[in-house]
Parts: sequence; C-alpha cells; structure tokens
Amino acid sequence: MKLSINFGAARPFFPDTETAARAVRDAGFCGIDLGISETPLESVLTEAWSDAVRREAEILRNAGLEIVQCHLHYQNGHELLGDGSYKVFEDTYLAVWEKELRLCKEIGCKIAAAHLFFHDDPEETLRGNMILLEKLMPVLEETQVILAIENTFGGGEAYADNGTTTAEQIMTYVEHFASPYLGVCLDSGHAVCTGQNAEEMVRRFGKALKATHLNSSSARDSHLIPGSLYTWIDPIDYKALIRLMQDMGFEGVLNLELSSGTFPRTPAVGRSYLQLTFSAVSAFAGE
Repeated sequence: MKLSINFGAARPFFPDTETAARAVRDAGFCGIDLGISETPLESVLTEAWSDAVRREAEILRNAGLEIVQCHLHYQNGHELLGDGSYKVFEDTYLAVWEKELRLCKEIGCKIAAAHLFFHDDPEETLRGNMILLEKLMPVLEETQVILAIENTFGGGEAYADNGTTTAEQIMTYVEHFASPYLGVCLDSGHAVCTGQNAEEMVRRFGKALKATHLNSSSARDSHLIPGSLYTWIDPIDYKALIRLMQDMGFEGVLNLELSSGTFPRTPAVGRSYLQLTFSAVSAFAGE
C-alpha cells in the first residue's frame, strides 16, 4: 500500500520546499497531502495565493511526489463561525471552496478533504449541509475532484458530536447525493477523540472511503505517528485497521496527517522523523 504524508509535518525541518520534498520522497512516501488550508483565509481569492500554490505543487511534482489530497479551509478550533448560522458559513467558505476545488484540478489533485458546516441544532446542520453540497455538486462534476467528508467534532476541546462525527451522519450525505465525486475521509485521531470505533466506521463507509488522515491521538487531537501511544490511551489497532481497509476494497493512498511537535528543526531530525514514520506505518500495512 502506498503512503503519503501531510507536507506540514515535514516542511518545518528543512530550509526550503525543494529540500523537504526530496526528504519526503527519499523516506519512501509516494505523495503529499498539501495543506492549502494552512494559509490565511483572506488570501485565497487572490491570484498571488493561486500562483504560490502552483509553484509549490510544481516543486513537489518535480521531486517525484504525487499530490494525493488537499484540505479545504475550515473553522478554526472547530468552533461555531460567527452567529453559527449556515448563511455565515456559506458567505465565508463557498466561494473559497469553489476556487480551491478548481485549483486542485489544476495541480493534479483528485481529492479534497472537507470539514462540513455544523450547528448546535442537528436539524440545522443537516439542512445547511444539504444546501452546501447541492451548490458544490456542479463544481465537483466540472473538476472531477472528489470531496471527501471528514469525520470532525465541535466545541473545540470539548470534542462534541457536531453532526458530522459519526459514520452514519456522514453517510447520510454520501447516500443522498450518490455522486462519484462525494466520498469520505477517515480521521483516526478524530475518531478516538469523539469516542468512535474506527474499524466500525470503515465497515460503514465501505467503498465510500476515499481518503485517510491516519494519526494517533488521545483524548485530545494530538496527530502523532500511529503506534506512538499505548492502547489504553489510543485503542486503535492500526495493523487491524489497515487490513480491514484493504479487505473492504480501499484503493487509495494511505495518507498520514501528523504534527511533528517541537522536535528540533534540523534536516537530520526531519529525515529521521520521516523515516521512522514511513517504516512504522509500512510495518502496520504489512509491507
């Protein structure tokens, strides 16, 4: 099974994008999760931002890396936006997401992970997301980019069910639209934080599972290398989880979404971190 990693975990160790990209490739990864959501929201609708993403994507491709997925912008801290209404969410994100999806197509990225709208009222969450996805469908069909709905949470550090937390909630949208351009992204750390069983989620997602944010977390969204924590902290059996994904017919790249914490920001440490990550997860995958 091919592995990719979010570029944000690697880039801080190295002096420039090219050196970081080569280190990711040398460690064995085939691709990158490009964190376009890590840039200020107000910059996204500018041509300067688009040009910067294009340049970064070109460097990554020249290093032999595939851009496996991108992450669309989302609410900071998983908190409600403004007055919490769907209108505020749409006014803030719809045009941004449309541009990001078109840019994904331009740079050769076929999957965009997304945190959907959420509200304290479950009915409002459902209503708002049905409107949102209906409006996005023409852009998804135009670009042929898969929008992968990520299992998320609300209330910041409360890790509350926000209506897009469980497999059943997410599959409501996938099954309603029945589009080849709408799927699921499993974030294993979010599953742990919200008390969900990752293996049961994979079984429910089935063929709708198109992307992963594989990471180890405790009761907080820690984004550690899978296998970093004892099972009484993180209960996921990563070997069993990956085997189940394979058995269920997952055909994508196994993507990791990690935080490299406060390790010293030196190329030597960065290379060791990437090599350890690749070796550990490859072993879980039976490679």
